[in-house]
Amino acid sequence: MTAAKVYSAAFQESPDASIILKPDAPAFTIVDVNEAYLGFVNKGREDLIGHGFFDVFPSDDPRQDNPGWRKIFDEVLRTKHRVTFPVKKCEPIASVAHSGDIKYLQASNIPVLGEEGRLEYIVRTLKDRTASATHRSYLDKTLHAANIGTWQLHLPDQALTCSRSLVEIFEMGAGEAPDMDTFRNFFEDEESRNHIRNAVEDVIENGSTFCDTLAVITEKGNKKWLLITCSRAYLKEDGDALLYGIMQDVTESKSLAEMDRLEKHILELNEKQELPLSEILSEYLGGMESLCPNMYGSIHKIQDGRLLRWAAPSLPESYLNAINHHPIGENMGSCGTAAYLKRPVYIDDIAHAPEWSQYAHLPLALEFRACWSYPVIDSDDNVIAVLGMYYKGIRKPGGKELIVIERAVKLLQLILENALRADQLLKASETMKQAQALARFGNWQWNRETNQVDWSDVLYDIYGVDPKVHQPSFDNYLAAVHEEDRQKIINTMRRIEQTGEEIVFEERIVRPDGEIRYLKSWARLMSNRDGSPSRMIGACLDITEIRMVETDLKNLYARQELYLRQIIDSEKRYSDLFHLSPQPIWVCDPDTNKIIDVNAAAVALYGYTHSEFTALSVADIASACILPEEQEPAALPRSRTGLFSKDVILHKKKNGEVIYVIVLGKRIELGGQISEVMIIQDVTEKLNYVQAIELQNRKLQEIAWMQSHLVRAPLARIMALADLIQNVPASGMEIGDLLTAIDRSATELDKVLRPIIDRAEQIEFN
Repeated sequence: MTAAKVYSAAFQESPDASIILKPDAPAFTIVDVNEAYLGFVNKGREDLIGHGFFDVFPSDDPRQDNPGWRKIFDEVLRTKHRVTFPVKKCEPIASVAHSGDIKYLQASNIPVLGEEGRLEYIVRTLKDRTASATHRSYLDKTLHAANIGTWQLHLPDQALTCSRSLVEIFEMGAGEAPDMDTFRNFFEDEESRNHIRNAVEDVIENGSTFCDTLAVITEKGNKKWLLITCSRAYLKEDGDALLYGIMQDVTESKSLAEMDRLEKHILELNEKQELPLSEILSEYLGGMESLCPNMYGSIHKIQDGRLLRWAAPSLPESYLNAINHHPIGENMGSCGTAAYLKRPVYIDDIAHAPEWSQYAHLPLALEFRACWSYPVIDSDDNVIAVLGMYYKGIRKPGGKELIVIERAVKLLQLILENALRADQLLKASETMKQAQALARFGNWQWNRETNQVDWSDVLYDIYGVDPKVHQPSFDNYLAAVHEEDRQKIINTMRRIEQTGEEIVFEERIVRPDGEIRYLKSWARLMSNRDGSPSRMIGACLDITEIRMVETDLKNLYARQELYLRQIIDSEKRYSDLFHLSPQPIWVCDPDTNKIIDVNAAAVALYGYTHSEFTALSVADIASACILPEEQEPAALPRSRTGLFSKDVILHKKKNGEVIYVIVLGKRIELGGQISEVMIIQDVTEKLNYVQAIELQNRKLQEIAWMQSHLVRAPLARIMALADLIQNVPASGMEIGDLLTAIDRSATELDKVLRPIIDRAEQIEFN
């Protein structure tokens, strides 16, 4: 068998679909074709041999999805070099029932050179790379899931081939075809770009392998960290140098590592407590902003339903002042709404968000377009703060940002809740110290294993000792206890140790200055996990002042009881004086003049019953007319001075009888109210008697006048005549004339005496 037959047999039996062409452009006549190729294109040998390639396949190479094969053939003619192309996906031929599924083929155009390097034939082969392509597809999916992109650089023509995953990592458009310069410009700074350029040159020249982690800024402006590896290889077919490598997006792990370092740093600062909490929070936000480029962070405390500025290292002061003390609530901005609803609020476009309808002008004036807010909620479900993240562009949170936010919120919850609780404990401790000082309440503990006793500051003051000198101990405590109480305390401590019960007791102590203080104490035995007693704890309350107050209260209670008894006795005496008094008395309201109460004497005088009396007012009984002064008896003079008022007025009884009374009134407090007590003195009978006396006196005065004026004249004449009779002889007068004169005078005297007798008979003497 000649060599030509051997080659022909090998050609026909080759599993690769192959066809031999003449280099007679533009026809490229088909010289031979093997069985694999015939089966692949579903044509007969006679349909191919002797015909031009592009006459048989006017739509370029069968089952290929890329045009431009004429240029490829022309390139083989020009360069006389083999041309191998990337694997391409080929759809199944619809007219061929057994054409199978989609296949991945790799085409090669191989020049066959004769003597003197003349091109004699072109052998075109189609290798079935479906299995390796399928494996490659699975590998690409795996790499895509792992955020790994691959690339190849054909050094002779600087042709760069990138996987879809790599294009997505750099956030480029699907149709973009990047070159090496484009990739170099993605690196964050000039130093990184020079570093990667020098590394690639070293790989090309020395065949070394490059591996490093560098930061890039994607086409969308996001910062990512890439683990980059690069190696050099040579193509087997033509020996051309090829750079290949992978770029893995390690942003998440890098961010997590950076977050770990940042969180560790913040926790260390917080633990040392060398900086105020606001500065620690600002430090944390600064670290977050370095991890999330273009982010402006803020932390606001929530207090009394309002946002209070806590930390915001990068936000403008004017904006922070504008939202400070801003109320929380629905549609109160991102932070106010998140704090009110207790859930994250992600606003990607502030200008069109209802949450910002009232306040959008504030961030928009500073070119902030997006704001994501996350509430920090403590273990009691209370919102204690809210984390805000602002961006100067419309933006939705991605996976990286969400991871950073969630971790940040957890750390903030830990720091803030602990800080707030520590602050509360500090305030409670200070308050307790103040309360203990004010209440003179101190606590202590006695470590039975070490026999060490610790006192609070107040106990030193209670015991009157200097904390710098006095050493607390059980023996020193017993020495301070009053000797009368010492055995009781010893028995109490034994009882606590034996029973383990909690006991409250009282004791007296004697201070160094001799002052006795009264204490109320509490003690309890604490045990180890194995049940053995380890220490005793307790507290003491100085109740000396309480005891003194109790003594004063007892004395006060005794005085009050005495006073109460006196009041009761006084009230009883008043009641007796009121109800048993023979003098009519009533009590009335000074404002309304309504009668409140009356005694039995008033009931007897006026004829009203008690119930009828209390239905009346003073005006129903008393006349409005006070007797004129000239009508009052001279024996009843007016008196309007002193504690009582005194008037003679007219009162009307139930039966209509009018009586003269004198009313003595005095306002006093009865049962917590001001009342007027009115004592009634009935002077009707006395007034009538006085008037009768006065009438008798006037009649007697008339009789006396008559006696002194009318009786005296005739009586004097009679007395003179009688004297003459006795001396008649001497006078020389006739007795008869004298007797006649006496008779006339006696008759005149009789006339005078008769009216006097009549007037005297009219006078009645009781």
